[in-house]
Amino acid sequence: MKSFLPFVLILFSQLVNAQPRTIHGTVRSAHDKVPIPGANVVLKNTTIGTTTSPTGTFSLMTPTESTTLVVASIGYKTLEVLVPKTVDSVSIRLQEDSRALAEVIVTGYKTLSRRDVTGSVATLSSTKGVTAPSTSARRQTYKGPQVGAGLLTAGEIHDYSKWKLWQDIAQNDLRTWQKQWHIRPLERYSVQLTTTDGYPISNAVVTLKTATNGTLWVSRSDNTGKSELWNNLFDSSAVSQPVQIEALVDGQPYILKKPVLFNKGLNRIQVSQPCRALSAVDISFVVDATGSMQDEINYLKAELGDIVSRTKALLPGNTIRLSSVFYRDVSDDYLTHKSDFTESLDSISRFINNHDAAGGDDYPEAVDQALNVAINELNWSDQAKARLLFLILDAPPHEDDESQALLKQSIQKASEKGIRIIPVVASGVNKSTEYLMRSWALATNGTYVFLTDHSGIGDAHMEPTTDSYKVELLNKVLVRLITSFAQTPDCQPIRDVAQRTTRLYEDGADSTNVTINGEAEDGAPSWKHYPNPTSDVLHVDCRKAPTEVFVADVTGKIVLRTVPTERRFTLNMVSFPTGIYFLKVNNGKKWESARFILNRQ
Repeated sequence: MKSFLPFVLILFSQLVNAQPRTIHGTVRSAHDKVPIPGANVVLKNTTIGTTTSPTGTFSLMTPTESTTLVVASIGYKTLEVLVPKTVDSVSIRLQEDSRALAEVIVTGYKTLSRRDVTGSVATLSSTKGVTAPSTSARRQTYKGPQVGAGLLTAGEIHDYSKWKLWQDIAQNDLRTWQKQWHIRPLERYSVQLTTTDGYPISNAVVTLKTATNGTLWVSRSDNTGKSELWNNLFDSSAVSQPVQIEALVDGQPYILKKPVLFNKGLNRIQVSQPCRALSAVDISFVVDATGSMQDEINYLKAELGDIVSRTKALLPGNTIRLSSVFYRDVSDDYLTHKSDFTESLDSISRFINNHDAAGGDDYPEAVDQALNVAINELNWSDQAKARLLFLILDAPPHEDDESQALLKQSIQKASEKGIRIIPVVASGVNKSTEYLMRSWALATNGTYVFLTDHSGIGDAHMEPTTDSYKVELLNKVLVRLITSFAQTPDCQPIRDVAQRTTRLYEDGADSTNVTINGEAEDGAPSWKHYPNPTSDVLHVDCRKAPTEVFVADVTGKIVLRTVPTERRFTLNMVSFPTGIYFLKVNNGKKWESARFILNRQ
């Protein structure tokens, strides 16, 4: 202690006598130069630090002598930066750390051991608001909870990518909730629309019809040219039988007789009209603003700028419009507040920043009113290639007949308008609500997102019923979903688009546990595929005959399945539209995945 005290006094004297200076800087991803908001920037061996702004910038007061900054962010390798005393401005690039966020095992449906997944199982710190230690470097963080982008962790379940598993779950583990909510997305008819030269047709109105020309379900084709139609979605006792599908493209009807359920194949319609390049992307955030949602609202305020800036960087040439609806319950000071679509991030940010959580004393909330306002009162573009509604909530809707009738109408209308509902569920959601949210996502061609405990933020989060999922940063999940749901070839060969989206899809949700690099356990490639790009067939050469092979589109939907009997085989892609696809091969020990491009011209 006697020897330590003089050291402390000397250090204190140096800090007091030093003239402070301010270092300004920017932190970006080394891979794509995108700003990293919410990164910790700390003076080495101190608790003095700051976090980067939504645009990745920071300012930090330091001593005049040379200073070492420790820069850290979840999903990136921690970096130490020596800043000489003559330098006041720095530009910092962080390398992505693929080990920092890996797949986790979920025991809600099927227990998997650590060796059953590809990659390690990462456990993030439970300290509220402080980024967790990296697996690759020692990280210095400053004390105190922080609100910033890049902190919330989440998972995604894309039930279209796990269709067989969903059918099993919906008819067994979650069957009870079918009767409670009167919805059962099981009788699925999937449609693929293409031009004669192989481009996907987006935004076409597609209708499933009966023999008497009655309408069973209406949707719009998505960015990949696919449309999802449902029979007996709300009434399990109905005996309706679809006899045809009608696609309306620029006022011209195209009819397909005798459609088949998805389990028997994809319904294909070829359109003799030119490719149409759409560029509008509409995004709405519908938020539960009752008392238990304050943490989530705070972090939405912090994340929004980062999400939009990253999305715009990945979707150049597209017009992105934003809107928002906040809702509470019938006994609170307001029921719904809305802000209609705008291209101004500042405008929608001001609207969100003016809202906080309050009220909501009972468990159910006015979700029916919120969806009605969002779907029917907001000015959705009729010519958008993507319409996305992120429903952020932690409680179910009311179950009375009036509320249920309004919800049914809203889900039908969302599908008709081509609005994908993407629930983002927080702590407090139970199994009943999980089933309902996943059903809404399926009914509207969306997907299901849930917050996890790995960030240490907020109350405990319920594990979903599934086989496995991947933990990601919430802002990264949302950017990935927006971009994958808006990605189109734009009537051009796909090569440049594929190069632009390579990193984005590496961490996506797949139909199984897969590795992206297509390597066997000994590190050597277990198979190869060629040519890439291809215009018609894809040749696959494996070490041995695989047990199963899938092809999935850019959104993760399975479009082709086969069980080859030989180690060399070909996949006929002639009937599929131009785009980016994923080849998934089960080599008998694990799933592997690789990307390929289909150019039909």
